[in-house]
Amino acid sequence: MISLKILIVRLTALGDTIHTVPALCALRKDYPQARIHWVVDRKCHEILKNHPDLDKLHILDPSPSGFRRMIAELRRERFDIAIDFQGLLKSAVLAGFSGAPRRLGRSSFMCREPLAALFTNERIHPRERHIILQNLELLRLVGIQTRETDYRLALPSVELPSVFSRSPVGIHVGGSWPTKKYPAEKFGLVARKITEEIGLPVLVFHGPGEEEEVRTVCRLAPAAEPAPPLSFMEMAGFFARCAAVVSSETGPMHLAVAVGAPVVCLIGVTDPLRNGPLSPKARAVLPPPPHQWTYRRTGENPTRLIAVDNVIRALLSVLEE
Repeated sequence: MISLKILIVRLTALGDTIHTVPALCALRKDYPQARIHWVVDRKCHEILKNHPDLDKLHILDPSPSGFRRMIAELRRERFDIAIDFQGLLKSAVLAGFSGAPRRLGRSSFMCREPLAALFTNERIHPRERHIILQNLELLRLVGIQTRETDYRLALPSVELPSVFSRSPVGIHVGGSWPTKKYPAEKFGLVARKITEEIGLPVLVFHGPGEEEEVRTVCRLAPAAEPAPPLSFMEMAGFFARCAAVVSSETGPMHLAVAVGAPVVCLIGVTDPLRNGPLSPKARAVLPPPPHQWTYRRTGENPTRLIAVDNVIRALLSVLEE
């Protein structure tokens, strides 16, 4: 049995951190005796805290002095392998200066910042389309060939509001980019159809600064219940108790997939074959054609063009399964 010390570098963002967790689980499965560490930005560390497959979490202060301290911290660990899953200069520098003799990453063409490839010495040009499967492809450099998407997140214990006699449909109203966000007015119509026509309760989730969207949804769907302010992992615990989750393509949607919830993903600017929900219990709902996966964060929002009836049809499909 080979015993190794392995460093995962994936600093941000929430959805991309979740997309890297299956690679962590695959490493643990094939190298059960390895010591596996992960360096991550503070705003994403909660997802990984207490993960059963992780031995140590290094939380980065992204200031220049924080980077210097982190490099010194990582070098003291004497890693055998460092894997840069992010492909940015900041992640590549941490992998490159970690002191690990084997530094794994993507080819320059597949890095978001091509110069990042200068800091790795073993590279792969992923052939898979979905980012989760691309991350798993990186593990071929250490002899792992798998397409399994395990997550094994450490979920807190939560209780649904006592007003619910049945598992609710969760609606998450937020979005990290304005171009990803589904209008609150349309979410309100979706929620009303769920409560009045499907007969299921609705629990409306949100992030900081999205309270007005929740009020809009609950005004249009009076039977819907607003969720209290929640941490990422508290939200994950609630998602696991929902009959299904409806959300734009954003971090909490990927969190719902990771906990095994049936998911309806509303996706307009990112490629659903690369960034959509990778689960047999999920449906991606797209705007009317033609589709242009522009990945733009500002400007025209094609997600708003998705029809309410298409969302309901997708929801009925996952509920029937």
